[in-house]
Amino acid sequence: MHMYSVPTSQIMGFMAGQAGGYARAGFTKKDLDNHLDKSRHLRILGGDANATISYLLGKADIDPMAMAQYSSTAEDWLGSLFWADGICRADYQHFGDVFAFHATYKKNKYKKPLVIFSESNHWCTKL
Repeated sequence: MHMYSVPTSQIMGFMAGQAGGYARAGFTKKDLDNHLDKSRHLRILGGDANATISYLLGKADIDPMAMAQYSSTAEDWLGSLFWADGICRADYQHFGDVFAFHATYKKNKYKKPLVIFSESNHWCTKL
């Protein structure tokens, strides 16, 4: 029902009605929320990296200067991802600036670092 946009509270009400009341349902609304979140998370795990790669590789259709490179692990998970659009590459050609690092401080639940780049341009404006 959830995949047809039925709210969790209505699903819980339906299940409680089938069981003869909320006390007889055998689970709480929080249990149902946790179950739905877990199943949604498992569905996303296999597709989020593929969707990201497809999106970035598809940017080349619009921007011929865009590029993306990625590697996968032995378990066929996304290992690393690098991308740059035409504006980034033009900025590099103009300013000759590059920033490289190895992020090892904090890792997310996939044991991968989440790195946020923040920079200023030559007018000291945040990008």
